[in-house]
Amino acid sequence: MKLNLGCGPGPVLAENYIHIDSSRRLLLSKIPGINFVSKRVFGIENNWDPKVKFKNILRFHLKPKTVDSIYSSHLLEHLYYSQCLDLLRIAHTSLVNGGILRLVLPDYDAYILKYIESYKIDPVLAIEEFEKSLLSYPREKPGLSGKIWKTIAGDLHIHRWHPTYALVHHLLQELGYKNIVRCNYRESKLAEIDLLENRDLMSFYIEATK
Repeated sequence: MKLNLGCGPGPVLAENYIHIDSSRRLLLSKIPGINFVSKRVFGIENNWDPKVKFKNILRFHLKPKTVDSIYSSHLLEHLYYSQCLDLLRIAHTSLVNGGILRLVLPDYDAYILKYIESYKIDPVLAIEEFEKSLLSYPREKPGLSGKIWKTIAGDLHIHRWHPTYALVHHLLQELGYKNIVRCNYRESKLAEIDLLENRDLMSFYIEATK
């Protein structure tokens, strides 16, 4: 079994993975005509591959030692920190011995360094850009259509904590993962990495085994 957790919208390319997401927008996409309505009325694309399975990732029950690999890109930062730890524990239990976990996360070391360099040129612009990167609150009060869509579909964009490589490495180590390494974009032990990975800006890539 191979899992892609929090795969998000868009086409599924790695056919031998089970692609899972818990977004209410995925459920909405299964209603005929909803994609046209979301784009026309709310100005939001809501295109999901029909092969993506809807499951609550935080209540996802997996038998121990049944999963060969787990891939997850830009998911954990949208969970509460304690929920992230719970999910990583479940993942560790579910992996076979030698099974691979690969995480892609926004690189807040890179955002901080960018802020420091930008500050030397334009302090105001630097903090504005840094605030945008945090994604911890909406910058503008949503209008009526935005409020309606958020109520129906939820908010996918809030970051509830801000990961760095050192912090995530520490978490994985504490949870019992081994062979923890920092990787480059599409550099992986996973044979399907070119089909799974598509976020190569301001991200870091970390891989570990059970």
